[in-house]
Amino acid sequence: MQQRFFIIVILSALGLITCEKQGHTDHNSTAAFIPSFNHAPSYPLKHHFQCLPQGAALVAAHRGSSKNKSLSENSKEALAALINHGILIAEIDIAQSRDGTHFLYHDGVWDDDSTGKGPVATSHWKDIKNFLLKDTNGRITSHNPVSLEDYLKLAQNKIYLEIDFKSSANYKTVINMLRRYNMADKSILIAYNEQQARALARLAPDMMISAEIKDVSDLRNYRKNGVKTHYIAAWAGRNNPNKHVLDFLRDNNIPILLYPARQDIKAAIDKADLIVSDYALDQAPILGEYDKDTYKECLNKQYN
Repeated sequence: MQQRFFIIVILSALGLITCEKQGHTDHNSTAAFIPSFNHAPSYPLKHHFQCLPQGAALVAAHRGSSKNKSLSENSKEALAALINHGILIAEIDIAQSRDGTHFLYHDGVWDDDSTGKGPVATSHWKDIKNFLLKDTNGRITSHNPVSLEDYLKLAQNKIYLEIDFKSSANYKTVINMLRRYNMADKSILIAYNEQQARALARLAPDMMISAEIKDVSDLRNYRKNGVKTHYIAAWAGRNNPNKHVLDFLRDNNIPILLYPARQDIKAAIDKADLIVSDYALDQAPILGEYDKDTYKECLNKQYN
């Protein structure tokens, strides 16, 4: 235990670890899980995209968890494992209970992924908080659903967030809560269509919005509808953007978000700035090649 402590202290003092190479690790290991930069989440997330060179990509944990690790999705236990591993971004799903509590859960019904029953949106928080979640292998855990407020208390200054709004969630309430916990410039709001992007941009003109861009005209439409270009992140899904669109996004300094299949992650690194993964704990926090000193210097310059 003492040896582990001194290793962590030394690496923390240096402020950096080697994380360029993708590889398999177990989330109970030690020093490899220290974040790439000390206090990295204190920088606005937008600055990471401005400083990250092509050929490197941040990893985001899909549904705030990682498969095959006995962890449930969107749970505080999975969040702790991500932070311990050094993952910089958690993509999470926000729903609202019938009595107005916002909490993390993906599906519209409880039955498949928890001990709860019935529709999520008609459930009350007093019942929800006592449900047990299943892990990604379908086994019941001791993990309970977590309120958004409690999750933000744990995530603050430790990890960035991508916010996926379920149909029951209230945009304004969630955005205000992100501001309250100083997460406005440390989050990406996910929009699935122009109407949603427009609504989010009105409520949060200073926050990053993930929006699908399949063609050059899509960006023009977002601009026309009040979504500021320098706050857009281009969602490309599982499909790699064609070279014309890719070059256009690069020329306009728009971050590219991809969700490749597990076997395609390595090939996606050169095309993406952020890779959403179901297996985040099997990845380094930052994939690809980059110079750590240059990257950190750029972040400090942007921040100051």
